[in-house]
Amino acid sequence: MESNIKYGKILQTLARIEPSSEKETCECTMLLFGYGLQAKTILELGVHKGISTMIFLIACHQTNGHLYSVDIFECASTREVVKTLRLEKFWTFTVIDDIEYAKTWKMPIDVLFIDTSHLYEQTLAELKLYSPFLTEKGTILLHDTIGSPGVTQAAQKFIQENSEWALKELLPNSIYGLGELKKKGRILGEVADCEEVKGNASSASNPY
Repeated sequence: MESNIKYGKILQTLARIEPSSEKETCECTMLLFGYGLQAKTILELGVHKGISTMIFLIACHQTNGHLYSVDIFECASTREVVKTLRLEKFWTFTVIDDIEYAKTWKMPIDVLFIDTSHLYEQTLAELKLYSPFLTEKGTILLHDTIGSPGVTQAAQKFIQENSEWALKELLPNSIYGLGELKKKGRILGEVADCEEVKGNASSASNPY
């Protein structure tokens, strides 16, 4: 039965999946889970090993939200894990280039998570194509803002062209980095601080 699956323990395992950077992985896991708990619709660009996918799906399981994921690869192992954990109903996965996928996207987005090629041109294109769909309180999360200069350069170019957005580094002392793009009013607003997101993740009722 679904109730026998210990999602909390799975989340703890994901938080320690990279022994070489365990502290950063734990912090990133907590942040992604916290943002996931605040979202009804999450769009994930880039699946790879499925770590962020699992984190967001466990959040969706708790909130009855939905995760839409896009990747150019089949990600067979991730699909199998999602099936094993009985999280399929919270997940829509499409194998397609995300630039092409944007042509069909029509829904409001609460959280947009970008972890794709890390190239300047593609990241900037993703920001331009998907940012109009962000809700008023929506958040764009960019992985590897420290480890991949192209990601940060794209984010900086984006905010130069869209002055209503602001960039904040959530993991400034990390190897890879996690950038947050929000409308400026939200960055300065009452729920913009990442400590609150961490608090939401830590204090969330856990039925697992």
